[in-house]
Amino acid sequence: MRDAVEPSPRPPAHVAACAGELWDRYLARPVRDRLVEALGAGDADTARRNAMFYAALHDLGKASACFQRPVRPHTASTPA
Repeated sequence: MRDAVEPSPRPPAHVAACAGELWDRYLARPVRDRLVEALGAGDADTARRNAMFYAALHDLGKASACFQRPVRPHTASTPA
């Protein structure tokens, strides 16, 4: 079945968990502080959860058929 959507190799919950680990272990403090303001209105826990949600949501889009459709190389037509 050529048009079937392949299952995600990693579920969005796994991607969210990885985003949480990145937040906790590797995100530079100044970057985290800016994200706390942007994603959590000053609350670090809210910002972390929102970042995890957005990471999972981004990955979920990869399960759509249009994302998985093969991309054909673009060939420019030149006038003769």
